[in-house]
Amino acid sequence: MGKKSARSISFQFTAIPRSQKRFSKPYVAMTTQENGPAKLLSLQQRFRDIHLVIIDGFSVISCGMLYWIDQRMREIWPDQREVRFGGRDAIFTGDSAQLDPVTPYSLATSTDRIRDNIQRKGREIWEEIKCVCSLSSQHRPGMV
Repeated sequence: MGKKSARSISFQFTAIPRSQKRFSKPYVAMTTQENGPAKLLSLQQRFRDIHLVIIDGFSVISCGMLYWIDQRMREIWPDQREVRFGGRDAIFTGDSAQLDPVTPYSLATSTDRIRDNIQRKGREIWEEIKCVCSLSSQHRPGMV
C-alpha cells in the first residue's frame, strides 16, 4: 500500500478594515456617490479574485443590512449582478445565542411582521439560503 499524502489548499484572506464595514442608511449605489465610480473601480480590482465571502456574526446583521450587503456585492462583481451576492459564495457564521438580536428586524424576524420594504427584501434573501450547518457542541480551550 502506498502512503497517502495530505492535499494542501491555500487561501488568501482579505480582512475588510472596520471603516469599510459600516453601511449607511439608506443604501446608495456607489455610482451615484461623490467619487463613487473611482471607489467602486478600486473595490472591483481589489476583490476581483475573491470567490468566497465569510461574514462573521450573522446574529447582529439586520434584514436591511443583509439587503445592503447583497446590493454592494452585486456592484463589486457586475458580471454576476443578477445573482445573489454577485455570484460569490457567502458563509455566515456566528452564534445566535451569544448576542442579543438587532432591532427592529433581526434575521430571525418572521416576514409577516416586517412592514419596511428594504427589511423585507433582506429577510427574503435570508430565507433563500438553503444550506445550513449547525454545530451540536462547543469545544473551547480549557473546557472539560
